[in-house]
Amino acid sequence: MGANRASGEIAVIAGDAFLVSTIAVPDSGEPMYTNFSMLGTRCSSDRAHDAVVVFDATTHVVVDTIAVAGGVSHQWSEEHAGGPRRRRP
Repeated sequence: MGANRASGEIAVIAGDAFLVSTIAVPDSGEPMYTNFSMLGTRCSSDRAHDAVVVFDATTHVVVDTIAVAGGVSHQWSEEHAGGPRRRRP
């Protein structure tokens, strides 16, 4: 997945790096970073609206929008949803 900032879209890319589809960020958003969650969602930070937009990983429908402090840019998600966190060496 990748953020197409200028177009306001998120590109869904398959494992071998070819474009599968694009997802428009609502309200002419400005996607900055995207990630996939093991909980079945894809998230994108929206710098234009100071929010994180959560999409269903299968349908690409917006399931939540979370307001955050101004200047949102970086984000991350849990590596192992629902289980203990793995320690890094």
